[in-house]
Amino acid sequence: MSLGPCSQRYKLISSVYHNRSDSLERAVNNAGLQQKTIDHLVESIIPAPDKKDDILNIISNQNPAVGLGKYNLKSGELFFEALNSGLNIVIMDNYMDIVAKLLHIKGTDSSLFMNYKYILNSGEIFDFSTDAPDPAMLSSSAFSNILHIRKSAPSATIVFLNFPTNLYADPSKEAFRSSYWSNLTRLAKSFDLPRVYLLDCSPVHPVYATLQKQHFKTPYYAYYAGQITMLFGCMRFFRHKLLIDCPQS
Repeated sequence: MSLGPCSQRYKLISSVYHNRSDSLERAVNNAGLQQKTIDHLVESIIPAPDKKDDILNIISNQNPAVGLGKYNLKSGELFFEALNSGLNIVIMDNYMDIVAKLLHIKGTDSSLFMNYKYILNSGEIFDFSTDAPDPAMLSSSAFSNILHIRKSAPSATIVFLNFPTNLYADPSKEAFRSSYWSNLTRLAKSFDLPRVYLLDCSPVHPVYATLQKQHFKTPYYAYYAGQITMLFGCMRFFRHKLLIDCPQS
């Protein structure tokens, strides 16, 4: 299972994307998007040319009963089903927490992630001014999700990656990332959780950059895989260690 961007797309049975940690936490607590809200949203949207399928895909992956956990998978399991299917490993990261803002759906108590440029009448549907992401709040939500996964899939190994932001020109993202990680590691150290590993990923060298700052060239994906493979190779030494830092090179 993966919860985050395509940097973790190995062999998957479930893949969560377009969900910030606080949104996923609400879904875990049965307070996620309701079907009637989704139906109203889909009926109200006027999509930009050729964007209807993209809109429906983004909404579906935030719908706990329909698509949460099936992002970009031809066959896959819903997030909550996958947790009970004997998972070996769950790979998570904080990319969405660092970069995404949620849009409040007018006339409801609900918010979701959406590229508003895909929707011609987005100003009629969404309130853009209410979301103010906080690194302490979002890292606490992420840790709550880790606790839920640990309880639901006790034999799975959980790896949480601190997503690299050095390619972004906006320095506030790096500051947000640092504050987020400080709080998450503090929370992790206060619990005795077996097989939970936090990896602070190295900056991306510009040679591995692409036109999209959240996507990298193949060698950096291999770096991710190598770090996790090394982790499993050393697991007998780190069985009770919660924090492992990747080398900052």
